[in-house]
Formats: sequence, structure tokens, C-alpha cells
Amino acid sequence: EGGSASNVIAEEVTIDAAESSNSDSYEYDFDGDGQPDTDRLTVEQVTTRYAEPGQYTPAVTAYNG
Repeated sequence: EGGSASNVIAEEVTIDAAESSNSDSYEYDFDGDGQPDTDRLTVEQVTTRYAEPGQYTPAVTAYNG
């Protein structure tokens, strides 16, 4: 599920997948390129820091089972 675009510079951003019901693992895409930047994780919330200025559209994919 895509998030909203954010203009960030060296700022911590938290991506929260807590509203995904019945999910047991998640892949996070911090830069919005469609490729996960993490392996499947069991945590619903991750924080990242963007080093370069720009507009980013983070996303999370939730899995059941």
C-alpha cells in the first residue's frame, strides 16, 4: 500500500503498517521505486532517514502467512 509523497532532508520518517489486519510480515520500500528495501520483517513499524533531499513515496507490502 502506497503512502503519500514527502519532501524530506536528513529527516527520520516512520512507516507504520499497524492498520493492516491479520498480517504477519511486511516489506518496506523507502524510496517508492517498487522494489522492497528490506527483507520480510515481522515488525509493523520501521524508521528510516533520507540522506538526500527529494520527494519520496514510501510504501509497505503486508503478507498474511
